[in-house]
Amino acid sequence: MARQPRGPVANRLVEVTTRTVQSRYLLRPSQQVTEIFKGVVARAQQETQMRIVAYSAMSNHVHMLIIPSSGQQMAEFMRLVNGNLARKLGDHYEWKGPFWSRRYTPVVVSHEDEAQIAKLLYVLRQGTKENLVSKPADWPGAHTVAELCRGYSEISGGVWHDKDGENEARRRGKDVRHEDYMHRGLVIELSPLPCWSQDDRMLVARRIRDHVRDIELSVRQRHESEGTRPLGVKVILRAHPHDSPEDSSRSPAPHFAAATREALAELQAEWRAFLTQYRQATDALTSGLQASFPPGSFPPGLPYVPDLPGP
Repeated sequence: MARQPRGPVANRLVEVTTRTVQSRYLLRPSQQVTEIFKGVVARAQQETQMRIVAYSAMSNHVHMLIIPSSGQQMAEFMRLVNGNLARKLGDHYEWKGPFWSRRYTPVVVSHEDEAQIAKLLYVLRQGTKENLVSKPADWPGAHTVAELCRGYSEISGGVWHDKDGENEARRRGKDVRHEDYMHRGLVIELSPLPCWSQDDRMLVARRIRDHVRDIELSVRQRHESEGTRPLGVKVILRAHPHDSPEDSSRSPAPHFAAATREALAELQAEWRAFLTQYRQATDALTSGLQASFPPGSFPPGLPYVPDLPGP
């Protein structure tokens, strides 16, 4: 099955989701896994200058909210994140073979305040909506909820092992110390939602704390009404990384997230126009004719076509 071409993403809020192969718990939280995750994301951000709004790394999938400057930047950032996580966590958990089930899924979010806030809350709910923990901050893995609630603009604690540099030094016969190739304290810079970009950071933090309290109240009421309780951190940490849930069925992600039909229709119309131009250009290229691919596209066998500035 041919891959669907990517649409315009320049300067838009995008949720990207990646799931492990067979939904196995290859991202199961631990201090070392969290350090590796932060280090990989920090390194990818340093190399691409990606704007990161929030993320949550569950045991078998990752959600990230990013604001790419171009489709090319998003592709490079996700290549670095997913490629390095697969290598480093695959080694850590002694997993051989494919790490991810497929390439990442992007969801473009509309310009509407309501849509952007709703998508942020979806990321913050991770861990509670699956009945794993009672509060978002209780999730033992990588999650931006604590930093966002405090108004922090950075997340520290990332660790990057320069394994290639270490191996190269050994090949050259150098006296190698493992610690010399461990880079600690890497930092991830956080950006606000586009709809909050002009607001005071502490005001934004207060809004997020209010939303998180609402999430916690809703979770508590749901468990009380259903007579249930969260699985709990101890059970989460006991799961074997090679295991997978008994039921991992899920519905396909939409291409777009919007608060109103009008905004959704606008995004869909833009996508249809993009796809039509892309297919026409592909047909022309196949026929040996001059092809004009749309901005923000990856023509087959040709260089990336730069994005328009975006909204």
